[in-house]
Amino acid sequence: MNGRLFLIPTPLGDYPPNKVLPAPVLDLIPTIRLWFVEELRTARRFLSAAGWKGHVEDLELLEINEHTSREQIEAYALRLGTEDAGLISEAGLPAEMLPDRIYQTFRHGDESLIAVFFDSSTSADETVSAVEQIRTIVDGKAYVSGISAFIADLRNLSGSEELMYIVIAVVLAIVVMLLLLDNWLTPFLFLLSIGVMIIYNLGTNIFLGEISYITKALSAILQ
Repeated sequence: MNGRLFLIPTPLGDYPPNKVLPAPVLDLIPTIRLWFVEELRTARRFLSAAGWKGHVEDLELLEINEHTSREQIEAYALRLGTEDAGLISEAGLPAEMLPDRIYQTFRHGDESLIAVFFDSSTSADETVSAVEQIRTIVDGKAYVSGISAFIADLRNLSGSEELMYIVIAVVLAIVVMLLLLDNWLTPFLFLLSIGVMIIYNLGTNIFLGEISYITKALSAILQ
């Protein structure tokens, strides 16, 4: 009897397979001992999490990727003539293979919800920059939300209104000091000294690469 090749979907991200894969797929995985995989390490981890009983080392994992020669692939194909095999791809899980409750959460009519995961932290410059690039690519045809998107909006908002608040603070400070101080030159010398400290502080932080957008937005007040 000819063997069968089963295409096994894999989730993107650290999701437990038993939470996203259909039950028939989970029931099938423990019955297969021959696997074609793209990467041995991730395949072993996936099969262990998907419910394989026993030692993963007992399975036969044949690596197929961009480094596999045509002759080797043809030799692997001959194995299908004798036994069933599973194919694990690193490409992720097709939406149509998700359980109904998860599929309906991500898809509604012509609308689709896409989850994006970043290697860097939520508020890292790389993450915020990636959010801005995604918004440029979708060009208003999709909405980007989440903590990282909120931080990007907060940075843009604080940056756009920062100058206005600084001007208001300076004007009010000058008015108050002119009313309360005897010398009219003192308020301007005082504000000049603060301005020098602000420029020095920001310049030092930019040079050392440690400045944060909160420090930049509140630098005048902090000084």
